[in-house]
Amino acid sequence: MNRAPSCPPIPELPWPPGGDERRAGLEAASEALVRTLRLAGALVRSRRAVDLAGLEDWVGRLCARALDLPYADGQALRPGFVAVLVEVDALTCALAETADTD
Repeated sequence: MNRAPSCPPIPELPWPPGGDERRAGLEAASEALVRTLRLAGALVRSRRAVDLAGLEDWVGRLCARALDLPYADGQALRPGFVAVLVEVDALTCALAETADTD
């Protein structure tokens, strides 16, 4: 079974919430998640098995940390989170299409 790359840990971010470093860390984490989802989608479309274990936890931690940000910083992350949602939807479609052809 081919495995999608394991989800890298979200880096420890400065506390208290806020600040450019914390937002930048979450932006980097959402970009890494988008890349991981794209790779998983490519593997699925090429009819290879993928292991999505840990993906839900990764998304959950990312969202939880985003909730700790001040409103304006959280809003600045919105485009990256929309990109994650688009890739999740694309992966869902790829999985459904592959299941339909089996």
